[in-house]
Amino acid sequence: MKSYELHEFDSSKHQVLNEDVTGGSRPRVMVRNLATKQKSLIKIYKEKPTELWAEMMASKLGSKMGFEVQATSLRIADVGLKSALKEIYGDRSLENWNGLVAQVNYILPAKTNFHYGNQFILRSRGHDESFSLKELEDALRSAYPSSEDLLQKFADMVVFDFIIGNSDRHSGNWAIAVHADYPSQLGLFRLSTEDRANISKYRAFAKLFDHGDSLLYELEDRKVTRMINEGETALHRYTSRAYLSYLRNEAGQRACLFDVIAEKLRGRAGDQNKWKSYFKAPIDRVKDFNQYEVAKTIAQMPNNEDLCYSSDRKDLLLRVIQYRLNLLKKLLSESTQ
Repeated sequence: MKSYELHEFDSSKHQVLNEDVTGGSRPRVMVRNLATKQKSLIKIYKEKPTELWAEMMASKLGSKMGFEVQATSLRIADVGLKSALKEIYGDRSLENWNGLVAQVNYILPAKTNFHYGNQFILRSRGHDESFSLKELEDALRSAYPSSEDLLQKFADMVVFDFIIGNSDRHSGNWAIAVHADYPSQLGLFRLSTEDRANISKYRAFAKLFDHGDSLLYELEDRKVTRMINEGETALHRYTSRAYLSYLRNEAGQRACLFDVIAEKLRGRAGDQNKWKSYFKAPIDRVKDFNQYEVAKTIAQMPNNEDLCYSSDRKDLLLRVIQYRLNLLKKLLSESTQ
């Protein structure tokens, strides 16, 4: 079984772009490969190297499970890249950095921009960025005619976030990719099915990005050991953290992602609960993704001590992901009885 290798970034083959990179608190810079013209986003970690490991692992695991995730690899920064980052952020911001970076393929067609979730999800809860599925659906249907595909992709994202334990999916960390020629004002008119389908070609749910705050990245080593020793009790407690969720249930309370998914799957299907079918689709896709495939993906990750992802942490991660997949599989089975 071949592992993903950790190569050095070659700044002589890339151009650093003077482009603003929206969203995120980690130091980052956009580069372009001089030969292929492929743009990449180079990011370093904010607090722990485990963020970079999680970023790449989420990309690999998500792709294997059939989710659309931006491709990510890990690199060792060369002198040129280090100089570019220090010129932008200064020595102080990078003083604890160990030289590792995540390189994210930035695939965005020409004349296309990201419309981030916080551009059309309107809330009045102060610093609380959580919202209900109804608020999300109303906002998407208002902004984009024939938005069923966008709602499906949002449901896919929620299921994926639950599997990896993503704690940073605020509304600046997901987006709709919209072409400059998208006729947004036509949403105000009654359109034929054919016209709506043609308009839909100009926008799509962006590939999922920014997964550094997931996959046990935040756990101290002693907490990892304690959770392994406690077994399923610890897994349940860790999986049920509602305060990290970006969604609210039908009662308007912030709830963990699994509870939001379960609320819809246990409800009656119909025009008032299309989310049941939206959530069933990705769960049906991953329900048979077995422990071996998860373990193989973990084992293929770069085994570099500077990433601070120990064998115990990997063992616990395998248990956590399998526990979450089993919860989804059981939920799906109950909803079809």
